[in-house]
Amino acid sequence: MPTIPRVTTAPAPTYRPAEADRYRVEGWWRGESIWDAFAATVGRVRTKTALVEGEARTSFAALAAMAERLAGGLQGLGVGSGDVVALQLPNWTETVVALLAVARLGAVANPVLPVYRRRELGFILGESGARVLFIPGRHRDCDHRALIRDLRAELPALEHVVVVRDGALAGEHEYGALAGSESSADRAPANADAIALLIYTSGTTADAKGVLHSHETLLAEARSLGAVHELVPTDTVLMPSPLTHISGIVHALLVPAVYGTTAVLLDRWEPGEALALVGRERVTYMVGAPTFLRDLAEHPTLASSDTSSFRLFSCGGAAVDPTLVRESAARLGCVVKRVYGPALNAEAFTPDGWFRTGDLGAVDAAGALRITGRRKDIIIRKGENISARELEELIAMHPAVAEVAVIGLPDTVAGEVACAVLRPRPGTSLPTLADLAAHLTDHGLSRRKLPERLELVADFPRTASGKILKRALREQLGGGR
Repeated sequence: MPTIPRVTTAPAPTYRPAEADRYRVEGWWRGESIWDAFAATVGRVRTKTALVEGEARTSFAALAAMAERLAGGLQGLGVGSGDVVALQLPNWTETVVALLAVARLGAVANPVLPVYRRRELGFILGESGARVLFIPGRHRDCDHRALIRDLRAELPALEHVVVVRDGALAGEHEYGALAGSESSADRAPANADAIALLIYTSGTTADAKGVLHSHETLLAEARSLGAVHELVPTDTVLMPSPLTHISGIVHALLVPAVYGTTAVLLDRWEPGEALALVGRERVTYMVGAPTFLRDLAEHPTLASSDTSSFRLFSCGGAAVDPTLVRESAARLGCVVKRVYGPALNAEAFTPDGWFRTGDLGAVDAAGALRITGRRKDIIIRKGENISARELEELIAMHPAVAEVAVIGLPDTVAGEVACAVLRPRPGTSLPTLADLAAHLTDHGLSRRKLPERLELVADFPRTASGKILKRALREQLGGGR
């Protein structure tokens, strides 16, 4: 995919005219931008709390004013319609402000997970052609300023780096100064059909794929959840999922923009703290992977926690054990839903418009869909997709590896873990799991993708043509499937 300095130069998404007309007639597409929808909601619920982060509470009116000021600062940098603005930020209030400011300008938000390091970050920024990047100075174990300094020579389109909650160094902008700009009314409204979001998949088939969403498609998604989850303005969501992941964007930005709900931000998952927030903030629902559900339901403080407000856990992103659903619903006293929506954008659509996800399933006599497996070569660990192919390509570069296959094996906590199966190169020292981890991180891979298990084999089970049979390999290692 060539670098696209401005998304306005990229081909527009193609919709069948009948579908587009139907979306408009049925009210899913209303000809409004994200900012239009948000501004209308602000007019209805000005003083209501939009965001909670720790002890800080931000009203809808204050959030709108903060976004207007930041939009003015970005406008002063020359950011306008179609420009790509990347954000590699944690679950902070500033992240939501930045996403709204980008929408206000009709620019394109390009969210990047904070755990990404040199390899993933460099690939995404290079592909997106981002002109501006928001980063924390340091976050957890990473110096993001040093990371981007190391990459910047490879990113000719990147003109501005904005540092949040830390001081700016030479060649950088400090968020506070940029967000203190005077608001300007001289801003053309965003086109509802224009691209608002460029978000990259987890790389289920090697390199990540850039998915384009318009204002219309994003708002339609938020509106569809009103009926699905019976959302009302008094709902409050607990949001531990990254705000730079589609789940965080939908439930901490888009749903509040449409319905006036409140989002409680949690930067680091800790189930005890999550339960405390449910009681303190009267949280009504949460969306997350099965690991979050299990952690809440099995936490030792659950019995003494106030979860009387909690009515719904929407669970997806990985295989969901029916027993976990039943037991967790009983312990938490809420409805637990299994949701389904894979995001693979390869293989596109069938001739009659159906999307090929690569997942396998069966429909029972009652019409219920049961997911039974997948054709995609990925590992789903704690709701995150990890590309087996990406790991294999990097591990194959290790001098002690003659051949490698990476498979997912079941795990009661994570759902799946990544197992690297190696055929060692003769005459070399046998590699250890620590050796592989060092090799992969040296090649810029984030630690969240590192394999948890290593197996050495003399040879692999193969097809007649010599292709490795991963299903047989899983069976040998007790993984089934």
